[in-house]
Amino acid sequence: MLEYEKIKESLTINDIIRIMDFLGAKEYQRNEFKGFLIFKTICHNVEADNGSFKLYYYEENQKFVCYTDCSKSYD
Repeated sequence: MLEYEKIKESLTINDIIRIMDFLGAKEYQRNEFKGFLIFKTICHNVEADNGSFKLYYYEENQKFVCYTDCSKSYD
């Protein structure tokens, strides 16, 4: 297993929230039943306040998906 995979697997939901907060996404919504977090689209906006809640983090596969026009996924 590659080193980044070990790090990724070790991250908790609270770690993800803290990292996103550090990056400027201070607001989020959580759907525990469906297993995802929603953040403002900091991937498209310099200031998170200008973003919309379209950046999803899926707990099961530990991936981010941006549901704006780009519809890209990140891990």
